[in-house]
Amino acid sequence: MDEATGSPKPTSRLKRFFGAIAFVAIPSLVYGFYFEPEWIEVTHHVRTAKISKKVRIAHLTDLHVRSIRRREMKLLRLLAAENPDLIVITGDSVSDNENYEPVDEFLTQLRAPLGIWVIKGNWERWHPRKANQPRPIEGGLHFIDNAGAQLEPDLGLFGYVDGMNELDKAGPPPKWNPGTYRIGLLHSPEDFDRIAPDFDLVFAGHTHGGQIRIPFLPPIFLPHGSGKYLAGWYRAANAEMYVSRGIGNSLIEARFFCRPELAIIDLVPAMER
Repeated sequence: MDEATGSPKPTSRLKRFFGAIAFVAIPSLVYGFYFEPEWIEVTHHVRTAKISKKVRIAHLTDLHVRSIRRREMKLLRLLAAENPDLIVITGDSVSDNENYEPVDEFLTQLRAPLGIWVIKGNWERWHPRKANQPRPIEGGLHFIDNAGAQLEPDLGLFGYVDGMNELDKAGPPPKWNPGTYRIGLLHSPEDFDRIAPDFDLVFAGHTHGGQIRIPFLPPIFLPHGSGKYLAGWYRAANAEMYVSRGIGNSLIEARFFCRPELAIIDLVPAMER
C-alpha cells in the first residue's frame, strides 16, 4: 500500500493483473492442448437420395495420425458403434513425421461393407509415401487418385487428388449407371463450385473448422484452399457439400472451441424419411 495516497502499490497491481491472466490462461491451455483434441464429437445428418436402400456413411478427414494413441482408439470404438456401410476419408491422413506405418495400422482396422475410400490431401503431397511404404490392400481399402467406382447399381463415388490443376487432370467423372446418386470426395473445399454440377453430395475437409476458435469471432487462420468454406453444409448447383472439422490437428497440437468431428450421414430413400 502506498502510504502517501492510500492506494495499492504498482507492484501489487501488476501481481494481481498477471495472476488474473494466469488464472484464465493456464486452464485454457490445459483444455486446448490436452482435453478438447481428444473430445471427438459424433454429428449425425440425414439426407434423402434416389437410392433403393439406406446407406450410412462415415466421413473422416485430416486424421494426421502420428501413432495409435488414445484418440485413434476412441475413434475406432466410435466407428464400430456407428456401424457404417461406407467410410470416406478426405485426405491428410499422415502427419509431418512422414511415417505411414501408424496411418496404415489405423486404416487396416476400419471395416465397412461398401469399402473404405481414401484420397490424398496436401500433406500426402508434401510428405509422399516412400518406396518401402506401399499402400495396404487388405480390409476393403481403396486409395483413389482422380478415379471412381460404381458402389451399388444406384450409388457412385469419385475421389480427387488435392492440388493445383488436379481437377483438370482428372477430367469429368465416369459415366454412371442411369439414375446413379453421385458422391464426390475433395480435400480442399474451395474446389466445390467447380465440381458441383457433376455430383449430388460432396465431402471435404482441410479447414479443421478453424481449429483454434474464439467464440463469436471469425477464425484466426484457415489454410489456403479453404475458400469461403469453414465447416458444415453448403450448396452449389444441385449439389450439397459437407465440410468436416476433422479429427487431427495441423501445425499445433491443440483445439479450442472446435472439437474434432466424426460425421455420420444417413442417405435414405425419399419414401423412408
